[in-house]
Amino acid sequence: MSLPVTDDLTRSTRVGPEGPEFWIQPCGFTVTGSNPPEPDAVLAENYALQLGVDLSYVNNWKENFCQDKFRMSFDAKVAEDAPFRYDWLQVSTTIPKKPSETLSATYYSQKEFSAMLTESSNIFQRIAVGWEQVDYERTDASYRDLFTSTKNRMKNTLCQLDYYLAEKQMSPAPNPTRAIMPTELRTITSASQRDERNFRILKEYVNAVEYYADGFNYFKTSLSSRSSL
Repeated sequence: MSLPVTDDLTRSTRVGPEGPEFWIQPCGFTVTGSNPPEPDAVLAENYALQLGVDLSYVNNWKENFCQDKFRMSFDAKVAEDAPFRYDWLQVSTTIPKKPSETLSATYYSQKEFSAMLTESSNIFQRIAVGWEQVDYERTDASYRDLFTSTKNRMKNTLCQLDYYLAEKQMSPAPNPTRAIMPTELRTITSASQRDERNFRILKEYVNAVEYYADGFNYFKTSLSSRSSL
């Protein structure tokens, strides 16, 4: 059975986006914390809620995407694609799970709240670099609006994360630039190869959102318990 065709790019090469990078100052201004600052348990609850909304949104279309492009479920495609990871996203070296897997509370109990905030800032900014290219190309008529909506959700979540970091008087992780994404991933002309690249960025995004949603749900509970003692 042949796979559906996505329109090829009309140019042999595709220059990536230019101008402001949306993951740098995603709120549009420098964020400052409140006085007194919000308790960590509240920050964890708000962040977990935000990530849960993001996860629900992408879950609503990821299966259709995989069925349309690869004729298999998202989880089946994750298993098939397991050998292929983009090191520049740093998900594979930071998050010790695959999409749809869960980690124990014991694992998260060994993590530190502030460090995980900064870590998530690094990971989501890197994913944003890749997703900006996916959205920029706008070659997939069936999914381009969903790609744009997902990018806007990433920007909103990064903005909220800047607030949480400001509450802790912490800075975001060092801002990655567009240069972290290899040029060959920006100059793809084959529709099927673009679909593979888009999936590989998507699977890392799903995995990261799952991981940090679970992590900050754990912190919400554990920090609330400590504050009530």
